Amino acid sequence: MMRLRARKSAPLAPPLTVPRINSRVALLADGARYTARLDDIEPGVLVIAAPDVLMTPERPVLLEWRDPSGVWQLPTVVTEMRDDPFDCVVLRPIGPSECISESQISAPGGGMRVTARAIETSVFPQGARIPVTSLQLVGDRIAFWTTMPLRTGDHVELMARTADGATLQAGLVVASVHTTDGSWLSRMDCDAENPAAPAIARLVAGLLAAA
Repeated sequence: MMRLRARKSAPLAPPLTVPRINSRVALLADGARYTARLDDIEPGVLVIAAPDVLMTPERPVLLEWRDPSGVWQLPTVVTEMRDDPFDCVVLRPIGPSECISESQISAPGGGMRVTARAIETSVFPQGARIPVTSLQLVGDRIAFWTTMPLRTGDHVELMARTADGATLQAGLVVASVHTTDGSWLSRMDCDAENPAAPAIARLVAGLLAAA
């Protein structure tokens, strides 16, 4: 008797972070930089309004933009050119978007550079960088804002450099996710993996002192 083995389902690709429609972007190709604008998002492609830019299909292009998290880059390839009603370059993403330069966070209590990385999540691979735009206390939880779509139960490591140069690393578990209409930013309310960890105590003490 022939037995059929169950086919393993392929892992889902993480969702891409892309700029907002009508936001300013830059096209980086062969050492040149072209200023442009994201005109539309269609299934599988981004339509970029780029007057006076002519690119051939299959040409690799790095799409760059800035948002509250910092500077992002997305590897793409040209699929076609359009000229109705104005010149547009149609780009197909060929890799993950990456935040290459996080913003300087003005956290309560002074300047603090904050970011995070995935430890165990349902969406992102281990070690994936998670840009953080702000950090605060919400009740008895540590909350941070990010453009990355984390989910309840995800484990992340928060890394912060304080104003006095100290580096803090704190393991967090996402307890709840709060989205805001009209914004790509979401607030992640987190519990500490180890509430007794010295880094957690210093982080909470600093936020409490500034509140």
